[in-house]
Amino acid sequence: MLLADTEGGLTLQEIERQGAISFSGGMPVFSHRDLRAALARLVTSKRIVETEDHEEKRYAWRSRAYDELWEMQRSSERRVSSVVYRLFGNARWLLAYTASFMECLSIIFSQLGEAYVRLLKGDIVHKDYWPCRWCNSPKDNQGQIPELDGQVFEAGVITFFRDSHPDYDAIKWNMGRITMSLKL
Repeated sequence: MLLADTEGGLTLQEIERQGAISFSGGMPVFSHRDLRAALARLVTSKRIVETEDHEEKRYAWRSRAYDELWEMQRSSERRVSSVVYRLFGNARWLLAYTASFMECLSIIFSQLGEAYVRLLKGDIVHKDYWPCRWCNSPKDNQGQIPELDGQVFEAGVITFFRDSHPDYDAIKWNMGRITMSLKL
């Protein structure tokens, strides 16, 4: 809904069709019932407006909530840019490093989340918890992105996880929370 800049809002079905809250294969993250409940909570908290149009409920962000969400988006983008510059600042093709870095983090956090759920279910034991096979680094995609240096990329990812920095920690915390909420 954040990306839908529609004056009249969106129906529940239109929100689902956007795919913004779906896994990459198109499977919804939330059930229809959970999404409806989330929209009801947002209406109650006065974050969105609910209107009826031809017996269909439509939902739109209130202007203050919309502005707050866009500011959070811009803040997140600035944080990621700052982290990527700190890790790969001397590297050429910084935008390509950004895309590869975010893809790598998504893979790592997905693997961590999956392993943690398996640990909670008793499918694996604690000593087998570290799940990460090294994610596809630029060196695995040399034909697609020849400008990226695999050694620089790997060193940056290791630095990101090894070192503590307010921006690194904020991204790790947020990605971990999102991953766990989706896995559980």
